[in-house]
Formats: sequence, C-alpha cells, structure tokens
Amino acid sequence: MVLSYGDQEANIKIDISRKIWKANKYDIVDFYGTDIKVQSKATLFTNKLVALSERFTNRDIYDVYFFFTNLFDIDEDIVYERTGQSLKTLLQKILQKLE
Repeated sequence: MVLSYGDQEANIKIDISRKIWKANKYDIVDFYGTDIKVQSKATLFTNKLVALSERFTNRDIYDVYFFFTNLFDIDEDIVYERTGQSLKTLLQKILQKLE
C-alpha cells in the first residue's frame, strides 16, 4: 500500500505481512506523533538477505548494498529460522548468484 500526502510530499509505502518469524525484532518509533512498531535495522537487513537468496531483483541487490555500506548488523538467528542455514552458507549462496 502506498500512502500519498499530495504532490509536494513524499509517499509512504506500507507492507503488511501475516508471516511472523519468532527471531524478528521490532522497535517502536514515533511517526508524526503516532508510535508504530517497525522491524529493527538488523531484522530488515537480514530478511532482505534471505529474500535475495530466494529471488534476484534489482531492488533487493540495491537494498543489500545499502545495508552493507551503512554497516547494518545481521541477525544470524533470523537466517537460521528462515532458511535452516548458517549465515556463511547463505552469503555463499548469494555470492554464487552474483557471479
């Protein structure tokens, strides 16, 4: 869902998922006076890495590049819960796709 606040304002994209991974971590952030629950930076990055291992889209490649260059943490518990693999194995799989 994309919320538009007018021609001169930035749009907001909201993704809602019914999948609940136990290892995901969340933060509460203030959004224009309303507290909302959002995935932690490490959770966002880790889930994007898993997505890149499952599909290969330009937006995923860019997002992973952004997270790496900004030194976001990776949550190995999420990697294992979602894939049954170690972080090292997941990264090797992604590198093979990139070659």
